[in-house]
Amino acid sequence: CTCKAGLGEACCHIAAVLFKVEAAVKLGLNHQSKTSTACVKTCYYKGKVTAKRVADMDFKPKHGQVMNARGGNPGQGGF
Repeated sequence: CTCKAGLGEACCHIAAVLFKVEAAVKLGLNHQSKTSTACVKTCYYKGKVTAKRVADMDFKPKHGQVMNARGGNPGQGGF
């Protein structure tokens, strides 16, 4: 360490970092985040998707479907 206390060989910054690393490992915080991995759902999708203009899209529910409060179909996840 290059702090003033480190010049006298009595610095506790390095010890603090080592204690923090030990605590992170014990708490399981050293694993890779779920948001750091690539999405795996898309590799299982086999359907073909074609591009459409928004003006050509039909957002009305199909016969027999009920729209939920957010405008989507019930049971399809969402926000």
